[in-house]
Amino acid sequence: MKDLTILGRESGRDGDKIAKTDLTPTFIENLPTFEEADIVVVGKKLYEDTIKPECFLDETLVDKNYPNKDFHTMYICEVEKIYMK
Repeated sequence: MKDLTILGRESGRDGDKIAKTDLTPTFIENLPTFEEADIVVVGKKLYEDTIKPECFLDETLVDKNYPNKDFHTMYICEVEKIYMK
């Protein structure tokens, strides 16, 4: 859980966040993943958009989750493959 928290909270723009974890990078069919993963979902991106503050139904989530107004990009994907250990 500690490693997932690091990957979710840290930006890759600020440094090598994977190096801060105990995860082991590997590849499945030339796609990056981690040896510790029990399930890997591969998707084809169909749509992307930047999350917009005016679209939040609960406005308190904007300041709570994006205090620096550095909104994520959201993707809609089609699941192509699922790998399970």
